[in-house]
Amino acid sequence: MESSSSDSVSRRGVSRLRSALWAFRTGLWTPLLFMAATLLAGALLLMPASEPGSPASASVVDRGGWPIQYEPTEYRKQPLSEILAGDLARDEGWAELQSNWSGLGYLEKPATFRVSIKNSGTSPIERWVVVPAPFLDQIRPVRIDSKTGRALPMATMGSLKPRSQRLLDLPFWAWPVNVPPDSETLLLFEVSNDGPVMLPVSVQRTWELAGVAARMVAWESLLIGLLLFGLVINLAVILFFRQKSIAWLTVLLVSILHSELVLSGFGLWLLWPNLPWINALTIVTMPVCLVSISQFARHHLSLGGWEDAGMQLLSFIGVGIIGAELLGWPFPGQGTLLVVGIGGSFLILALSLRRLQYSLNARYFALAMMMVGAGVSVASLRTVGWLPINTITNAGFSIGAVLATLTLTGSMAHLFIREQREKLRLKREARQEQSLRSRLQSDYHRLLRTHRATGYPTRPVFEEALAGLDPDREPYTVVCFYFDRYYEIERTVGYQHAEALLRTYLGQLEYFLEDWLGESLIRIEGACLATFDLASHAFAFRTSAGAGQEDFWVALSAWFEQDFISEHFVFSWGASAGVASAPEHASLASDMLSCAGFASHDPESQLTFYEPTRAEKHHNRQLLMLDLERGLGSGDVQLHYQYKVCLATGEVVGFEGLARWNHPEFGSVSPDDWIPAAEQLGAIHQVTMWALDRAAADLPVLSERYGNRIRVAVNISARDLVEPGFTQKAASVVRARGVEPERMLLEITETAVMSDEETARSVIKALGREGFHIALDDFGKGYSSLGTLAGLDLDELKIDRSFLADILESESRQRVFLSAIELADSLGLTVVVEGVESEMVVDWLKRLPGLKGQGFYWGVPLSVEELH
Repeated sequence: MESSSSDSVSRRGVSRLRSALWAFRTGLWTPLLFMAATLLAGALLLMPASEPGSPASASVVDRGGWPIQYEPTEYRKQPLSEILAGDLARDEGWAELQSNWSGLGYLEKPATFRVSIKNSGTSPIERWVVVPAPFLDQIRPVRIDSKTGRALPMATMGSLKPRSQRLLDLPFWAWPVNVPPDSETLLLFEVSNDGPVMLPVSVQRTWELAGVAARMVAWESLLIGLLLFGLVINLAVILFFRQKSIAWLTVLLVSILHSELVLSGFGLWLLWPNLPWINALTIVTMPVCLVSISQFARHHLSLGGWEDAGMQLLSFIGVGIIGAELLGWPFPGQGTLLVVGIGGSFLILALSLRRLQYSLNARYFALAMMMVGAGVSVASLRTVGWLPINTITNAGFSIGAVLATLTLTGSMAHLFIREQREKLRLKREARQEQSLRSRLQSDYHRLLRTHRATGYPTRPVFEEALAGLDPDREPYTVVCFYFDRYYEIERTVGYQHAEALLRTYLGQLEYFLEDWLGESLIRIEGACLATFDLASHAFAFRTSAGAGQEDFWVALSAWFEQDFISEHFVFSWGASAGVASAPEHASLASDMLSCAGFASHDPESQLTFYEPTRAEKHHNRQLLMLDLERGLGSGDVQLHYQYKVCLATGEVVGFEGLARWNHPEFGSVSPDDWIPAAEQLGAIHQVTMWALDRAAADLPVLSERYGNRIRVAVNISARDLVEPGFTQKAASVVRARGVEPERMLLEITETAVMSDEETARSVIKALGREGFHIALDDFGKGYSSLGTLAGLDLDELKIDRSFLADILESESRQRVFLSAIELADSLGLTVVVEGVESEMVVDWLKRLPGLKGQGFYWGVPLSVEELH
């Protein structure tokens, strides 16, 4: 158990260590710790054990006159000791520099430069020999005596020498020289440098040194100031964004700043005058520039694949150069670093250019890399002598690096500004969204309580107000009124105009109610009306006063009957009102609104008082409609058949299928109780298709008993006529039972035809083409004209039972009946007389040839089983 516990603890420890290493590898401080580690390693390996010895000091001589002549600077790639040992100081084998300010490139050993100064005057001349290259490791000068040829030592200086070796407190190197009259002074300078070997030498008067120093200090201060400015901006950005890529830019800035302090002499002159080994850290900071720019490019440009691998390779080369320098290996050296730096700069530039069109970071980076590439190229060409050594070329790398880092820092600042603007925009949008949300919530709350169009309380608010009343102690009446023509008016004048007219009308109604009901009106949030929807509204009043209510109902009916008059229109809203009283009809507010709302939809009256029995009947009808589909499928609804008989022979010539519903709860339901409701709700088409299917299925059974010439009739409604594809569906249903449409008769009422005469004519013609026979049912009950009848493709005319009322006693009715028969004969239609119920009527009808009859005289409608 102890071993298992120990292993578990060990695994947790390893896991935590891995997590810590991963966090370090991906964290913000990785670049900064990398820089600190390389600088520390360089410091430990480069710090000298003791201060180098002090050479002899040069004496200061008095000023002399002018003129003075200079010979071109010459050089030998040999140490000074070899020159002096071989007595080569005045030898002819010296190579002349193309320019006094040209470099020799990277050499493995020191080189010696020869400078000759001639005084053609009669007085000694006192000058300063100036070398404005404070980055050189060591300059060891000697003066060759013109008479004896002896080498007279001068002060050895260089960036690896402490401050105490400077003769003047200036950032560059300067030696006094006294040239006797009419003589030549020969100066030899041995230059040792880990970097490029050069001797940019000039001769200056004493008073000119201050100007040279001032120009140099001003120039270098500008560069260093820009670097410090960029570093401050960068640190501010890194503290804000806390991104690894920006930390690498910080490393680049610090490395360039150190290199510039070394190259300009500022470091050894001001910051670390007694610590010359800090200058040697350029062997670390210069490769660190390569590593940091490569890593910054990886993150800033979001590189991947071979591009990311290329940047990692550049970083690996930079780390390798650092290691080689610290271990003292002669290769690769600073020359290799320059070549790799140029190549890396152009590679990063190429990667930036590939992303130029779609990446703002790439545009900044491309500009920065062009500056770095130009700076490194200038420094390289100066090093190998292709460009003169001067203030610009000496600072070529620094200028390019400064501009590049400022550009990249500018990109970070731009990113910061964009980030801030985006935050401000998001905050502004958030505030706007919050304001909009608050306004919407306010509007929503208002809309929940008041209707958008009328401004009156909504149904929930009205119901809430009524719920606060006790109907037993304070009886009240609710009136719901419905505008049947509102949506018709809206389609005519447009919804905005219709809403404006409605507001005017309701305002007038409000005045009317206040005049009649006064204080008895129940006000809801100051209003005496409520709006349920644009066509449905309501009001309520207390009925305890009691007196004058009959007069009020008469006045209200008269108000609703009046036409509404506006500036341009005079019309009726088609208003109908329903009245319910509490507690007589209901106690709950919701039930009261339902009762009054039900009464308001009475098509037979403009003002209807709620009747519970009528409402119950309507409720049962609605329940039936909900159960209709189940009834058709379960067999509760059946098709019963009534005889059609030839009056002359008594032969059965057909049947009419009539739907009968035996409901499990309500028992036998009369067709009058559910067929009209099915038509109103749009369910009648389903009933029609069921009846066609059932009749087609029963026809073969009936044919066995009554012969193959019989037809079965099925009623179709006005809604069937406008049903898309009704003709095809009807024929398909019949044929699916193996029956041709010729065996079926479709009966349609006059009312259905007249509701849409054009559509009826078209559908009847299409049904006839399919083979169906068509009968006009209930003729004489509607208002069809002779022209309408003549335009329909009919096969049969069914005379309504109303023609037979008192037909035996009334000659006028007999004449009307005979006229109908003559009309049918003239149109070539078969005539069926409905409602035949007595033998005397049958005998009277037999006098007219060709008639068929249908009615209870021959029996009530029976099921197919009973008929068979």
